[in-house]
Amino acid sequence: MPARPQTRPAAPRAPLRARLGAWARAWLGCESGAATIPAVIFLPTFIMFMISAVDLSLLMLRQIVLDRAIDVATRDIRLGAADISSHAALKASICDGLGLFDDCANNVTVELFEIDDGTWTSDAGAVTCTDKDLPDPEVTLQTGAVNQMVLMRVCMKVSPMVAADPLALALVTSADGKYALISSTVFVNEPQAAQTGAGS
Repeated sequence: MPARPQTRPAAPRAPLRARLGAWARAWLGCESGAATIPAVIFLPTFIMFMISAVDLSLLMLRQIVLDRAIDVATRDIRLGAADISSHAALKASICDGLGLFDDCANNVTVELFEIDDGTWTSDAGAVTCTDKDLPDPEVTLQTGAVNQMVLMRVCMKVSPMVAADPLALALVTSADGKYALISSTVFVNEPQAAQTGAGS
């Protein structure tokens, strides 16, 4: 009669706490996917820095374009080639040279202040800009007389590229979610360009 094969008794299972401890040590010692953790932490920060850099570059470009448009408009005003009898005409003379601004006519304000050549002062106070609650604010237009020095001040409201980036949060101070680009220049009325009177 053949002998029956002997079976080895099953090894006793480790306690649950020991098994969990071994699993935890194995999990903590595993290095697969280790690069994912810092990427998840730092990638959003890097993306925000990149967006802010692009937004800052666009802001500087817009400021340069705005300054250039004001220089051209000032030359036309000084030589009598532009109409400065109304705020709308002044805005049109500046917006004609702007290509990086949306809805320029509704986002720009232009002010003119006569400069007293005795005291070298003007009536210029706080900058007047557009706002969603006041899209067409009251501005000062002192066109000056012959050989009068005039200060031109322009405020352009611009929307940031991404409203949630740190640069936009630092720049936007108005309720309409836009920041202001402000530029000013001084010119002297040429005899053929002189217009008398002042208005506001």
